[in-house]
Amino acid sequence: MRIEQLMTESPKICQSSDTLAEAVQIMCDHDCGCLPVTEEDGSQRVVGMITDRDICTAAALHGKPLREIRVEEAMTRKVRACNPGDALREAEAIMGETGVRRLPVVDEADQLLGLLSLADIAREAAREHWWERQEITEAEVGEVLAMICQPRDKGGAQMNKNRILVVDDEKDIVEYLTELLEDNGYEVTPAYSGVEAMKAIARERPDLILLDLMMPEETGTGLYRKLHHKKEYRDIPVIVISGLAGSYLAVSKSVPVIEKPPDEEVVLWEVAKALQAPL
Repeated sequence: MRIEQLMTESPKICQSSDTLAEAVQIMCDHDCGCLPVTEEDGSQRVVGMITDRDICTAAALHGKPLREIRVEEAMTRKVRACNPGDALREAEAIMGETGVRRLPVVDEADQLLGLLSLADIAREAAREHWWERQEITEAEVGEVLAMICQPRDKGGAQMNKNRILVVDDEKDIVEYLTELLEDNGYEVTPAYSGVEAMKAIARERPDLILLDLMMPEETGTGLYRKLHHKKEYRDIPVIVISGLAGSYLAVSKSVPVIEKPPDEEVVLWEVAKALQAPL
């Protein structure tokens, strides 16, 4: 069976500049708990996903009304997708591997075509229950759900540890972040300059980079630009941790920014989103 046979076509969407109040209204109006987030230019290219869980977490952490929080502050940016012609088992494998229950379905240009959920698969398995030759079984759905529900640490990362590169010239910040992340199941590589960071990236490609901007030898901004222009590194997610703000950041608006001194809960939440915690 192919994904296109089960996916929901033309799902409801939102954009990163929308408020969480607007996202909630869309979810309420259409009885859904997840929305793909698409480009601001009017295209259907997926840049993130946001769930009702993301919205609740953001509301608790920010302590502000939903109308004052943007979708880009709460959405998951690292999104795995599938294609309509893929076999359904490929989508099941992605769900199990990443711990998500919903996948956007995109074409070759990454334009959104639909949404596939574990619920869609479960309904089809129930429909085929009495068939002599089932394409999807209820046991198969149970196996996928078991993979999705594998134990995860407090940061939301799976127990097969993600490696995070922490780049900052302040020793206290590096030690604080290293201890926090290791206590939550992540592997950490420290670097105290942009030069050290580039060597570490070439030596052991990290799953995520926590990056300070103002450093000696090579600034974090310079390192970010280098990564962005190298095809093999540009898909590594980056979180900026800096005392700077606003126009001084000189990085993409889509990059999450945590102000110094970094708050423990905010760091773990942003890291989990960047590494795609369960949706």
